[in-house]
Amino acid sequence: MAKKSIDLSWIIKDPIAHRGLHDTVFPENSLGSFQAAIKNNFPIEIDLQLTKDQKLVVFHDYDLQRMCGYPKKVIDCDLDFLTKLTLLKTSELVPSLKDTLNLVNGQVPLLIEIKTESFNKKIIDVLVSELNDYQGLYAVQCFNPKMLHYLKKRYPSIIRGILSCEFKLETFSFLKRIILSKMYLNFWIKPHFIAYQFQSLKKLNIKKYQNKNIVVLAWTLRSQDDTNKIKCYCQNIIFEGFIPIIDE
Repeated sequence: MAKKSIDLSWIIKDPIAHRGLHDTVFPENSLGSFQAAIKNNFPIEIDLQLTKDQKLVVFHDYDLQRMCGYPKKVIDCDLDFLTKLTLLKTSELVPSLKDTLNLVNGQVPLLIEIKTESFNKKIIDVLVSELNDYQGLYAVQCFNPKMLHYLKKRYPSIIRGILSCEFKLETFSFLKRIILSKMYLNFWIKPHFIAYQFQSLKKLNIKKYQNKNIVVLAWTLRSQDDTNKIKCYCQNIIFEGFIPIIDE
């Protein structure tokens, strides 16, 4: 039986709003920022973490200090506690994945980043369970190749992508930095797309990925000028802080 083809057309159609269309009124990864992205017809990139009680919350940082002023890690808190916290002293609350799915409801696609400090297949299993009845378009991305390999093996029909950069700020060994930045494990995870830090995008052999029908995204663009400079190296961008204009 022939494999069912995976449609990636949506992932290159419209620029993707990084953590929603956030500003001083609606913080990143808030329902307000998601509603703003929907209003402007932008797909939404969100960050997903597993809570202490094995639920899913939409939050970027591993700890709560920057966004909520609370000195504790997300993984050490229950979902009920987290969803009562306000973001950056606004009225916006930390959203659960369920709240996010109910709001978006297929109006725009979702690019879901799995955030985990170590390999934990539980977050993928819970995610797939919560997405089971969701009718909207979505894809899953992660920096961790081992997580994506599990996703490929267990749930091969889900669109998956590898996040990468040069990892200059990470305390990795030289070998690990090379393997991850050059994405040498792509043969193992077989990503449908890659999302690479835009400042280093020119160093990649983009044609190599395009020849394998792997979509190339750039993250995170914060100006039209930078977008114009790198648009020939990728098929779409993940952006924040401005409204991008993409010439056809």
